[in-house]
Amino acid sequence: MKLKGKTVLIAGGSAGLGFAFARAVAARQPARIILLARRQSRLDEAAMQLAGSGSGPAVSTYSVDLRDESAVQAVAERIK
Repeated sequence: MKLKGKTVLIAGGSAGLGFAFARAVAARQPARIILLARRQSRLDEAAMQLAGSGSGPAVSTYSVDLRDESAVQAVAERIK
């Protein structure tokens, strides 16, 4: 999968399989990774780990409950 220079959005990317996927994606040199999850503290920790030495992709985080459609739409507007 060619991701160099692309933007990748990962729902549930702050822990577990989502974070494992985010780490695998980061190794493929995307320009930006966007992580969505419920807890901002876990998102912050995940972003720090992905940013690593500073040579990795830009990482943006958004705290959102994916079960709340209006909250998801609001985050989508912020991401645009």
